[in-house]
Amino acid sequence: RGRGAPGAMGRRGRPGFGAARYPLIISLLLCAVARAQDGEDGGNTGPQCSEDRLDLCDDLCTLDGKRPNPCPLECNVQTGDCYDRCVNPIEDGALPYDVNDAIVNDAFDPVCANRLRKRIAESLVTESFESTLRDPPAVSSGLSSVPFSMFRNGLLHTGRSDHRGPSVTVAGVPTIGWTYKTGGRIFSSPTLASDGTVYVGCTDGFVYGVQRSGVIKWKYPAGGPVVSTAAIGNPIGSDTTLFMGGADGTLHAVSANYGTSKWEYIRPRLHLNGRWQLKATRPIVSSAALAPEGIVYIGADTALYAINAATGSGGFSGTVKWSRETRGLILGSPALDGAGRIYVGTMEGALYCLRQDDGEFIWRFDAEGGLYSSPALDGAGRVYVGSVDSYLYALDALTGALHWKFRTSAAIYSSPAASVRDPTSGRGYVFVGSTDWKMYAVRANDGLLAWNQTLRDYDAPWNSPPPGSPPPPAPPAPPVNDDDGGDGGADRRRRRRERRSPPRRQQRRQATATGARQVRPGGASTHVAHRAGRAARRRPPVLR
Repeated sequence: RGRGAPGAMGRRGRPGFGAARYPLIISLLLCAVARAQDGEDGGNTGPQCSEDRLDLCDDLCTLDGKRPNPCPLECNVQTGDCYDRCVNPIEDGALPYDVNDAIVNDAFDPVCANRLRKRIAESLVTESFESTLRDPPAVSSGLSSVPFSMFRNGLLHTGRSDHRGPSVTVAGVPTIGWTYKTGGRIFSSPTLASDGTVYVGCTDGFVYGVQRSGVIKWKYPAGGPVVSTAAIGNPIGSDTTLFMGGADGTLHAVSANYGTSKWEYIRPRLHLNGRWQLKATRPIVSSAALAPEGIVYIGADTALYAINAATGSGGFSGTVKWSRETRGLILGSPALDGAGRIYVGTMEGALYCLRQDDGEFIWRFDAEGGLYSSPALDGAGRVYVGSVDSYLYALDALTGALHWKFRTSAAIYSSPAASVRDPTSGRGYVFVGSTDWKMYAVRANDGLLAWNQTLRDYDAPWNSPPPGSPPPPAPPAPPVNDDDGGDGGADRRRRRRERRSPPRRQQRRQATATGARQVRPGGASTHVAHRAGRAARRRPPVLR
């Protein structure tokens, strides 16, 4: 059977041949790998190009291909330094690339052109980010330290300033630095900022911000005439803010730097419905008083409101902290004594003293007329207020007791101004203007008149020019036309008719001047009219 299977016999004749050939194959592969490595090294087993042996390198940038190029743009293979061939070419006689010269010389390089344009754009962006115009406005906490940054120059409403008036005068009269014409009449007092900007409300419905050079900075649409004075401060924490009431019954908070409403760009909240403004049913004439703790006090309708102007003042910004209802309209501005008491008058004729923290009642004084005037504190325990009953009242700030009252010749609508009073001797003065066209200086210790000054003639019409002013220029004479068919002929005919029979209006005017009676037929009866020879006096304007 073994002879009949030659294949099997052959395998048995060469036992172990397959296992013996594997070591030979492995040896051959190792020799091939070694020869390949020797070929790559060039057969050189000596020192080679590396960071330690740069003298052996032909390309110092990549170390003869052993590392990537470290330069973002071009690299000098001889020195290994990075450079930009478009700006600092290393070729002899080469100049930096210029787009205009390249177009003229027909040597446009798209790579260099893109690099230069990208570099210019990046420099513009960098300059815009480094510009001081992008810096946020200076942030100062609390009230402004600038004089007259609030109605009557502070929370006491003294109306006095520690600074002298203008020193540049011509013949004793101060010179006007600049004027800016608004679109309406101005009844509110200006508010000053630290950078010299003047903020004032106008009856045309705008609040104007005018720079110290007289150039308009911005104007804010208030939705109606603004007659109240703004209070400036920084209780919100971003930049200086103006607080003022408008004729639409809204308390506005306006950015002094940008002239935008801060209370319109706050994220809406459910409990505030996205609106922070205090909405009153009547125009807000009262000027706001801003306390250092971030509370805005203002009168609206028949109540005094305390508004959280800053979130850290005890509630969310724009929410009502407390309100005190009175029986009369509040048109004056509240005054704070800095000791936890707030004073405000009403048109009912009552002056209230309330607790500043919660609005609780302390005392009340009833005058004989409405209090359109704002109370003023002298800082020495006295509060002064004028009334439409023509009296100036001096009260004790702690108890409300009447010290004295001084009577003028007409109603007092303006707010008094108090000078510094000596607590020991009581020397000091209170200044107030009345609708009898007089300025009064009253002694603070006993309420006696120190002096008064008539500001204008009371008998003259209220819109007449002040004394000493030059007469208005005469209107130009109309052109005369000798042609009867033109305007001159019509004027001559009209003058002839007037000479023959004066018109009825002229007759009535002459009769009124002489005090005569006029009889007019009026149907079945006769109407007799008698007009007095003197002109009726017009009521003088209200001084605020």
